Amino acid sequence: MFWSRLFSLRARGDNPGEVARAVHSAWLTEAIHNKTPLPRIPIRVVRENEDGTYSGGFDSLKQRPHGMSRAAMWWEAALNRVPDGPVEE
Repeated sequence: MFWSRLFSLRARGDNPGEVARAVHSAWLTEAIHNKTPLPRIPIRVVRENEDGTYSGGFDSLKQRPHGMSRAAMWWEAALNRVPDGPVEE
């Protein structure tokens, strides 16, 4: 899974930013070339308010009881569908 790759590289002491970019790049490459359907990442419009704060996006989900745990469950299920292992060139 994506996270196991990320944490194994971080455990070696590599730069966290470089590790995140490398793992994300590998994940995107796999997603583009993979023939199996992968989960789509949901998006919502976010707008900047006059006071400099932001609203929209998943604010309504976050405000619901158990909203954050439901989002965490979605991400876990989505990332578990991504094959673990090396990306084939």
